[in-house]
Amino acid sequence: MKSGSVVLLTGLLALWARPQPAAGQSHIVKLGRCPMIPPGTVGTCIHGCDHDGDCPGVKKCCSNGCGQECMEPIRVKPGFCPRFIPGAPGICVFQCTHDGQCPGTQKCCHTGCGHVCVDVPSPEP
Repeated sequence: MKSGSVVLLTGLLALWARPQPAAGQSHIVKLGRCPMIPPGTVGTCIHGCDHDGDCPGVKKCCSNGCGQECMEPIRVKPGFCPRFIPGAPGICVFQCTHDGQCPGTQKCCHTGCGHVCVDVPSPEP
């Protein structure tokens, strides 16, 4: 192999190599959840992170539709959504996609057809 090929190969390997995170940092799970990806979305096929600990600040390691990248998390409010009865007609209103879009303590809950902001009981102390 010629020396130019060796230099090129070494350079390509350096681009693909990723530094290892500090001890204990890679498997950190940060608060919130990853944004939903609309069906049919194809993101950039670049692998920018493996775990939340690979991302700066509050960002989480999330799928973008093809690869993984650091993204701002979606806020998840405390409490649980009421259960809907499978097979029963649900309200087909699409008011929200995540809790952060609902006012106050309301959560974004599935209705069996759509998603709406609902008041939920306070969690027991």
